[in-house]
Amino acid sequence: TRRRFRRVMLEHFSPRTFLGADMTLPTAYQPFDLYYYSETVPWYQGGRRRKDWATEDGQKRGADAAVSCHMDTQWLDAGWFDVGFPDGVGNYSFAKGFPNGLRPVSDYARSKGLRFMLWFEPERVHKDTEVFREHRDMLLSKPGSDDYLFNLADERALSWLTDKLIAFIRDNGIDIYRQDFNFEPLPYWLAADEEGRRGVTEMKYVAGHYALWDALLAAFPALLIDNCASGGR
Repeated sequence: TRRRFRRVMLEHFSPRTFLGADMTLPTAYQPFDLYYYSETVPWYQGGRRRKDWATEDGQKRGADAAVSCHMDTQWLDAGWFDVGFPDGVGNYSFAKGFPNGLRPVSDYARSKGLRFMLWFEPERVHKDTEVFREHRDMLLSKPGSDDYLFNLADERALSWLTDKLIAFIRDNGIDIYRQDFNFEPLPYWLAADEEGRRGVTEMKYVAGHYALWDALLAAFPALLIDNCASGGR
């Protein structure tokens, strides 16, 4: 039944072209639980992180598995960056398992006929990560939280993030950009509002968010943007 439903969605409801490019929606599997899973204790019971998942060789094996499952996309979720998920959100340097960056993984995926999708969470920045240390003035804060909000309402911050993501997508061969968001932004927006101007930070932030996506599509017309929020929240 699931296969028949997926076939109907792909053949009759999914977009086929966008801006003149083949934009068929991806079929992919993402075993992110392997990032936390140990053979004896699953992640939701505090299992140890599986060392071979967030590695170049592990992801190449994942691409082989995707092909064997008749998928058309290799999907690497959180965990590719230094420190790992969730405390490493705000780092753009790679985890030790990717000494050559992600280009070898994306090139391998395409050699197998797959597209390469990568997970990002650029709006949330954890304390003591690279973005926190180097661009603290671009972040909004909330009392009592170690998570900071990258301020897309600020034009200088928006320009920096746009350039950062364009270079990262280009250098690592990303075909599908997946943007996640795992915390509540409203308290950060309200804390940044000036007196008598409630909602202005949120308004500018949302406009900046769309400007970011417009810039990514201008740089990469064939890019697919996939968005989620804490699993659909």
